[in-house]
Amino acid sequence: MKKYTPISDTVFDQPDDHFLFESIFYHLLKKFDNLYPPIEVFETASGMPECAKVAWCLWQFAAEVSGNGIPDYLLNHCPEIKQLIFTHHALKLVLADELVVLLEAAIPLAREASIEYGEFSDFPKDAWLDQFQVNLVWPDLEMISQPSWALSAAPLSSLVGTYLRAHRAALQNA
Repeated sequence: MKKYTPISDTVFDQPDDHFLFESIFYHLLKKFDNLYPPIEVFETASGMPECAKVAWCLWQFAAEVSGNGIPDYLLNHCPEIKQLIFTHHALKLVLADELVVLLEAAIPLAREASIEYGEFSDFPKDAWLDQFQVNLVWPDLEMISQPSWALSAAPLSSLVGTYLRAHRAALQNA
């Protein structure tokens, strides 16, 4: 990774939250030579504030979920437990409460669905997942997909934009 550099004023001066969210992601992507490093590399990136890591992680989450929903994200695009744990943490930090509920409701259902794929399943395996139980309001994965698509677009960008603006000083200091 190249050294973290501060985010410019022009990015924060843009009133559009989605543009801010996207701009910070692409600013960080350049630091990794336009590659997507494993979460372990990103978590230990020297000099990078946690709020930048939150933006990085949630951009990837939003990109997957807005197209395919949380169930597909869990079953096909999130094979690392560290990534899932950090995504869960990041959603809580930006106050994306509805997405947290849907993610927590989907975890036990996706875990159960992944059993039939056995060793070919990409679903993470870890004791951390044991804390999530089936939510009677969201009893199946199909019910979770549609609302997660909608929430992971503009509503999430707005929440992340507010979070990033609140952490502007950290993102602009290197």
